[in-house]
Amino acid sequence: MKRRVANRTPSPQRTTDRPARSRGGFTLVEVLIVVVIVAIVSSAIVVQLNFNSRHAQLATLRYNEATLNQLISVYENDHYGSTPEVKNETLPQLLAHTNAMGNIGAAGASFPFGPYMVDGQMPLNFRTDSRVVTEISEYPPSAYKGGGWLFHRASGRIVADHKPGNAFKALVGLPQIDGLTARKIP
Repeated sequence: MKRRVANRTPSPQRTTDRPARSRGGFTLVEVLIVVVIVAIVSSAIVVQLNFNSRHAQLATLRYNEATLNQLISVYENDHYGSTPEVKNETLPQLLAHTNAMGNIGAAGASFPFGPYMVDGQMPLNFRTDSRVVTEISEYPPSAYKGGGWLFHRASGRIVADHKPGNAFKALVGLPQIDGLTARKIP
């Protein structure tokens, strides 16, 4: 039996007997386009993360400032209207047990109040990276001092400090009448 051999003529598209290669890879231009798109998207994400981080720090600072003002008001109520004193760049009467006169002592019947802050230290002000409390003579302050917190003893108000020379801007809107002590803020 004879085998028939087909007439093999090269097609106009294929001039060799090698099989056609399938296109399996990407061109350099396609890879570069993908890299540029990934870079743009990742830069947008980094910017958003930085914004969210800064926003979270500011929200924490506002919360700490409002909490400190509330703790000072509670201290005033427990101590017949007197405010804590700044000693060694902190408010030790908020950090320890006190009696009605504001004297610090060991927990017990003689020193029933406090501590108002359970972690034993002032919160960190991220703007100045400081926990230092500075007593100020006027409220609101005319300018920042560069410390952690500014405390106005006459009004019992504390504000977060900022870098020196910046104009004062309160983080938390303060009421004109303190709700716990019901006295006007000078």
